[in-house]
Amino acid sequence: MEATDFTIEPASSGVSDGAGHFHILVDQQPLPAGEVIPNNEENGYYHYGGGQTTAELDLDPGKHTVRLQAGDANHRAYDLTDTVSVTADGSTSSEQSTFTMNNVGANAWEVLSTNEEYVETSGGDNPTITLETGVRYTISNEGWNIHPLAFRDGDQNKLLSQGRNQTGEFENDGDVNWNDSGNTLSFTLTDELADRINSYICTVHSSMVGQIETTESSTVTLPNNSVNIEPGDIPHPSGGEHTLTFAVKNLSADGGRDEFDIAMPNNVEVNSVNIVSITGLESVPDPVASNPIEFSVNPSVGDISSSPVKFEVELDLSVNK
Repeated sequence: MEATDFTIEPASSGVSDGAGHFHILVDQQPLPAGEVIPNNEENGYYHYGGGQTTAELDLDPGKHTVRLQAGDANHRAYDLTDTVSVTADGSTSSEQSTFTMNNVGANAWEVLSTNEEYVETSGGDNPTITLETGVRYTISNEGWNIHPLAFRDGDQNKLLSQGRNQTGEFENDGDVNWNDSGNTLSFTLTDELADRINSYICTVHSSMVGQIETTESSTVTLPNNSVNIEPGDIPHPSGGEHTLTFAVKNLSADGGRDEFDIAMPNNVEVNSVNIVSITGLESVPDPVASNPIEFSVNPSVGDISSSPVKFEVELDLSVNK
């Protein structure tokens, strides 16, 4: 956040002309000059009386209007505002994937490019597209103004549909968080949507239609420090070498040590564990290859409770029948 020809300072500095601090208003109208800005975050009013110029908001999934308004040391509004529209992602997964589609005349679709993560295609015209649950997808439809894209279930009911005059059953689902901005659309493939989605089609030309298949995510998001992985969460429960990606929240080492463990099913023996990558920590000692797998976190950074720590580990497992 920044201001031109206006001094940002803490409220403790007192009232002075041309100076004050920021307030953020979420889905609220700006206040008239001289009126006191409410201090009520539950209703969308955020005060930054310390003179802060950065802020992080935890918004409900969906579209929001976010306004920045300056106020003096007594929180009386200035007629200095700025407004942006944002869409908060309702996905609990950090995995994202993008790909581009285009029309082949008025007869077929083709997938031009993907980032090769969390999406597979069979190739050719009207290819079968395989998507992974829990991933947020962004699709660029290059022919969107003539060939709007829709996703349907097995009974040909529209679930998501591109275009102002089109509606789909999941478009108001906060977890799916559908966003249609012209040539680009995005959504999160939730379990509920994955259970229904069956095909994609041009809403103008019925020959432009292909199948959608879905797969279970191999990414496990762990809600706290002590977790259990059910048999279905292991990508290949027959044993052997596997790569497991997961995130752990609520770690609060604060310069000290924190621990968590992952308990495999009783018939699984953990032969070895190797950390491939870590996002959010500078270092983690080698985990203990046991069941449960024991992790010890001793970062050289401070409190890390505000964001998940993401792990990618290689496992060698034996499964007893």
